[in-house]
Amino acid sequence: MISIKPDGIFRGLIGEILKFIEDNGYHLLLMKLVMANLEKIKAHLIKKEGKSYLEPLVSSYINKPMLVSVWEGIDMNHTLDVHKGRADPLKGDPASIRYIYSIKKFRNCVHVSESPQEALHDIKVWFSDEEMKQIDL
Repeated sequence: MISIKPDGIFRGLIGEILKFIEDNGYHLLLMKLVMANLEKIKAHLIKKEGKSYLEPLVSSYINKPMLVSVWEGIDMNHTLDVHKGRADPLKGDPASIRYIYSIKKFRNCVHVSESPQEALHDIKVWFSDEEMKQIDL
């Protein structure tokens, strides 16, 4: 699952980021704009529990819009991880989404699930069972 974080939305980057993803061979299956509430954000960031940066990260999402989406493509986890770039955009590949569009480490525009298991978890957080039926999950 890929989400465009609030900073990417507020900076008007939705179209550019979606085009970047499509231009790199991925196909959109499902997408929606959501307002991130505390319950959803905590469920989404569960693997970051106990990290020192969790609270500032949570507050950067709360009651702000996110574009959540499900994509398909060949070897998604490996290739998309390369295209996503590192959490700190300045330490990443200059051809990555985060290097091109991000401002700084915690304003890095996109979240990309890091494994098929994490993707399924993230999808279940943001999409209803009825929505998931549309793409056969």
